[in-house]
Amino acid sequence: MSNHYVALIASYFLIVSSWFLLHKFGGTKLWPGKVVLKNQKPHLEFWLAILAVAFILGIGQLYLRDLLIPNKAQNRFIDATNQILIFLPVFILLLLRKQPIETIWIQRHKILQRLAVGIFFSFLALSMYWLINGSSKPLADLFGHVFSIDHISHLIQVFMEDITIALVFVRLSGWIGNPKAITIVAL
Repeated sequence: MSNHYVALIASYFLIVSSWFLLHKFGGTKLWPGKVVLKNQKPHLEFWLAILAVAFILGIGQLYLRDLLIPNKAQNRFIDATNQILIFLPVFILLLLRKQPIETIWIQRHKILQRLAVGIFFSFLALSMYWLINGSSKPLADLFGHVFSIDHISHLIQVFMEDITIALVFVRLSGWIGNPKAITIVAL
């Protein structure tokens, strides 16, 4: 196994362990409990989420064929805008169903503290990766590269992928329960 994969695995392990410790020793004040969708037809909410995912995949195909906002010059802001357009069905679904953003795991409660924890964890993970991978460049260069504005479209894409997963998971969990939903997602 290459150093890259060992460093990735160790970084993920560090963050999962840190997350577990934070949750065990006081993090529950930052992250309230389970999000519950108040709906009489949870199966309908799940299938509507799947429909939103199908639209996302379809719009993604338009993007791959350069049929959204043309971006021949590879402008990072145009690409970021295209990423937002691809994932717009998530927000359209929330608006049409009159559901709060908490149902895609975006909670406004103590948002600055939670963002600070997330940024701190990202620095921990990058530091672990840097240590194990054995880079000859200074750690500050890695931080500068990762947190560069040049990567704004990647940030938006990954964030939007995460909230899409949350959209589907919360609705699946509301339909079949947390244990079954976690098992299905883990497979």
